[in-house]
Amino acid sequence: CHSQQVRGFGGDRERGFAPRISVAQDFLQDSSVQLGSVRVGPDLANFGARQTNDTAIFQHLYVPQKMMPGSIMPPYRYLFETRDATSYAGPLPLDGVFVLTDENKIVIPKPEALKLAAYLRSLKADVSLYEAPIPKAPKPAPTPAPAATNAPAK
Repeated sequence: CHSQQVRGFGGDRERGFAPRISVAQDFLQDSSVQLGSVRVGPDLANFGARQTNDTAIFQHLYVPQKMMPGSIMPPYRYLFETRDATSYAGPLPLDGVFVLTDENKIVIPKPEALKLAAYLRSLKADVSLYEAPIPKAPKPAPTPAPAATNAPAK
């Protein structure tokens, strides 16, 4: 029997992934709402606020365990085209293209991968809601006024 290890990392807000928690209102316009009591993986509702680098997104989709050790996410290699790096004569660097140095391959995202990355970057839960307000940043302490003195200025 093979069992998966579930690790608790804390909430996304506590980990600095989101300015507020996700609530039901975030999913109102979804055509297929899949809320549940057990969640495997991070909350993607605010993915675009914490990851804006396409190449990092593509690398995570191609080799999730290399980007996040211990991840149980399956690779989505069908979204990419691989070529031998030694025979590739195209221009480098291209947006989203990365090299697998251990395999001497160049990985090029297909249009589907480009669309998926754009969608993931668009996910931002950065609006304050009644049931999930964004905490206000504490105001800096006022600078104390200099003490009155009769000493000459330097």
